[in-house]
Amino acid sequence: MITATIETITPEWAASVLEDHDAEGHNRNRSKPHVSFLAREMANDRWEVNGDAIRFNGRCLVDGQHRLAAVVESGETIRSLVVRGVTEKARHTIDTGRARTAADVLRMEGYSNSTTLAAAVKIALAYEADEYQRFHIYKPSNKEVLERTDKADAMLASVAYVDGAFPPYKGSRAVSAFIHYAAGTIDAGERDSFFNRYLNGLGLREDDPAYRLRSLFELHTMGQRRMTAWEQMGYTVRAWNQSLAGDAVKVLKLHRSKPLPDFEPLPSL
Repeated sequence: MITATIETITPEWAASVLEDHDAEGHNRNRSKPHVSFLAREMANDRWEVNGDAIRFNGRCLVDGQHRLAAVVESGETIRSLVVRGVTEKARHTIDTGRARTAADVLRMEGYSNSTTLAAAVKIALAYEADEYQRFHIYKPSNKEVLERTDKADAMLASVAYVDGAFPPYKGSRAVSAFIHYAAGTIDAGERDSFFNRYLNGLGLREDDPAYRLRSLFELHTMGQRRMTAWEQMGYTVRAWNQSLAGDAVKVLKLHRSKPLPDFEPLPSL
């Protein structure tokens, strides 16, 4: 018979369950990055009882090893639904559905342009977490993205601007929206001038950084290789910095073996 109860999960209990579970060796390999991700959510009080269950077949843990490992790693006590009596056959049907994305969550909360918005907010969270160099692989939680979006009116405006103005060949709209947002905290007037020159291409001098950035994207389009998000971030931030400084530029350079150029001066996100 299947039973379901809300229980208190302590680090000590979680460790004892995992010890038995590891000795049996019946489950998939544990992902250390995912455990650390869940532990961060617990430590930052973003863990919620949402109906997802820790499941057992007798004493055998069927589902929940990453959550239990995160309880141990974080040292936090949580509340969770615990289901007992799950059959061996049923375990193979667990986690086969499509995961809900941050874009799904924002759309459900009524936000427009949710795909671009979610991706841009993730970049902002990476920047704030000193993970700018790894922004393209940084993984905040859906709840973290929603909380940050609720406090980011200027980001909403940047996403609306980019989604309405940027053609697909200009690269990742999320990267452009983040740069538009961050640059606006440094100098909104110069930001608007830079993006207008970059997009419209009217009356540009060849030594204008916006012209050089525009030319780079056109070269990538003709070469049939779309610029990566990392390259787009590096080239665009460098062009913005040079434009803000009033520099004349013959060539935009990006060294892939070196860190991404950062904003000069730094933005106030």
